[in-house]
Amino acid sequence: MSTSKPKPSDLDPFDSREQLVEHMRLGSKTEDERGLGVEHEKFGFRIVEGELRPLDYADGIVPLLEGFIEKFGWEPDTDDGAIIALHRGEDVISLEPGCQLELAGGVVQRIDEIEEQLFTHFSELAELDEENDLRWLTMGMRPIGHVDDVSWLPKRRYTIMRPYLPTRGARAHEMMKLTATIQVNLDYMDEEDAASMLECAQRISPIVSALNANSPFVNGSLTGLMSNRCAVWLETDPDRTGYLAKAFEPGFTFGDYVDYLLDIPMFFIQRDGAYIDATKLRFKDFMERGLLGHRPTRGDWETHMSTAFPEARLKRYLEVRGADCVPPAQMLATSALYKGLLYDLDVRKQALELMRELDTAQHLELHHTALKDALAGEDALGRPLLELGKELVRLARTGLDDEDGGYLDTFEEAIFAPGMSLAEQQVARYHATDGSPIQKVSAAIARMWVHESMESPAPAHASARLEDAHLDVLYQDEHLLAVNKPAGLAVHPGLDHEEENLVVWVRRFLAASDLEVEGLAPANRLDKEASGIVLFGLNPEAKTALGKLFAEHKVDKAYWIITSGRLRDKGVINRALKRGDETEKASKTKYKTIASTEKASFAKAWTESGRTHQVRRHMASIGHPIMGDLRYGYSKAAVTARKQLQFERILLHARQITCTHPITGERLHLVA
Repeated sequence: MSTSKPKPSDLDPFDSREQLVEHMRLGSKTEDERGLGVEHEKFGFRIVEGELRPLDYADGIVPLLEGFIEKFGWEPDTDDGAIIALHRGEDVISLEPGCQLELAGGVVQRIDEIEEQLFTHFSELAELDEENDLRWLTMGMRPIGHVDDVSWLPKRRYTIMRPYLPTRGARAHEMMKLTATIQVNLDYMDEEDAASMLECAQRISPIVSALNANSPFVNGSLTGLMSNRCAVWLETDPDRTGYLAKAFEPGFTFGDYVDYLLDIPMFFIQRDGAYIDATKLRFKDFMERGLLGHRPTRGDWETHMSTAFPEARLKRYLEVRGADCVPPAQMLATSALYKGLLYDLDVRKQALELMRELDTAQHLELHHTALKDALAGEDALGRPLLELGKELVRLARTGLDDEDGGYLDTFEEAIFAPGMSLAEQQVARYHATDGSPIQKVSAAIARMWVHESMESPAPAHASARLEDAHLDVLYQDEHLLAVNKPAGLAVHPGLDHEEENLVVWVRRFLAASDLEVEGLAPANRLDKEASGIVLFGLNPEAKTALGKLFAEHKVDKAYWIITSGRLRDKGVINRALKRGDETEKASKTKYKTIASTEKASFAKAWTESGRTHQVRRHMASIGHPIMGDLRYGYSKAAVTARKQLQFERILLHARQITCTHPITGERLHLVA
């Protein structure tokens, strides 16, 4: 739920049903005026002593929001002195009860404009993540940790909602603190159009939920459900969740929706900065007799509209809310899906015909099937949900131009090619992974971390395998070993590459010569998707001395890079960088262009410091991200380039290292 500042018109009296109906009617747009707005939530974690811990407000959220304000020009919105939201232009960053971070983008008309919003947001977030040691997970429900492990956002409205909602549903606090969704907002042209869009949105919602099912874990365990987020909503508050049965019937009007809202109990009203409990009143009661001398206002009504949570919600526009949070590319695909199905009248008619074959009871059964089985399920007529999902995507594509329709390719590649939703794929990875339950969950969800998902994991053939291992040794003596790491091979062991990593390769290479190094570890860092020189010390003295050389910046490093766009002939980037709680440190990168075109440049880069991802971050900061770098240079063009050029790596190669040998004192010049 996005946050907005009160407006003077919020105090306008709203005390008749006719006013409420007219309020909705005034939201109508012409066909050319119709826009799109997309909101998504995600879970934050902080790295503390090497462990991921739920992000709390004081230690995690506040420094992050202050970073957005100081670095990127966002302006704060406060509640009793606490920053609870930011705004910049029409974009809003807000917080959910469990400190889930939400981006509500301003209204646009095309999917590439939504992509630009996401790109800007995630680029800014990436820089702040490095500074604050934060990580973000795009799933429908927090997969690890109990609801009581998650702190509450200090927002005064929750002092009323927290005690009230559990009286209506046993899992209300889980909904508030543990769930995340993607919401797409669309305009209607008139009352009839709004009714048709609402019906279609409700009828396709279970299929959209199945396509985006992405929450099979709760508290570190499989539950047998593919969308636990959907299941939690069923036990939140029956007064304000689910489907509007009357919206399935012909002749639905704004008046019918207003009557639905009038019968829902309120949460609160706000007067003179204070929140007044209104949970014992329906809005119709408030209109009839007021509350403590207060009469309804436009602001009260708009707040009340936002506290109803059906699968599709009408305001002065339509909100569709049936999808688990998913990685950014699938957010764009879901936005395109709704645009194609709901804005093209002929396509909407076909979608309605497809889904009207189910009666209301069968539709509710379909909702339960979708949350339990996702695309493996069938509807009451025996139609596989996977095939229904494919048909809706096909229909949506016919309602879009080629550019917007291209975003639907993510469903083809990420969902239809494996024939499973993200949740079903995670369950398969969970069962295929050895280790403790927490290791199995961690491996299953590895691709749902924001920047992992944006960096599109390489296919199996692109990853270096131990059985294919051929160690490219550049230098070896009794003290040092230098190797040329291939792209696709992680340097260190991890949950999903305990054997397929450079440390294991080197250890087995040394073992073949009867050498065993205790605590074998590389002296320098190199990303999995990059290639080039990695140095190892082979005894305690060499490891300590080598580490000191790197720490004191007495090692000269040069890289080959291919960047997007035409670089200048040469340049120097002076930009301080930091990581975690450390203060900013001076960082300098020099580069010289070897060859260039309008689309790309081949250059050599030198660093005079050794900050995390320094070359990647610096090149992105001047508008020339390294090609293949979907973390600091994410865009549709970057993803397309990786596919078209068929490379699954970052085009960065650690080409040269020059230093004094830490034991013998000779000058070493290594080239890979």
